[in-house]
Amino acid sequence: MIGLGLNVTLTAEEAPDPAATSVLMLGSSMTDRNTLAHSILRELATRVEAWRTAAGPTRR
Repeated sequence: MIGLGLNVTLTAEEAPDPAATSVLMLGSSMTDRNTLAHSILRELATRVEAWRTAAGPTRR
């Protein structure tokens, strides 16, 4: 199983580790989880399709 985690609205005070960050802490105003998930999945689909195209029909 592969998972992906994204800290969206985590604050510095809530961070379990000093190196942890979040979308909010990085200064983004886009913190809607549905919008972020849509953007991430759309980009992932684009990259997967590019990999499949580059691999050719025998490796799909």
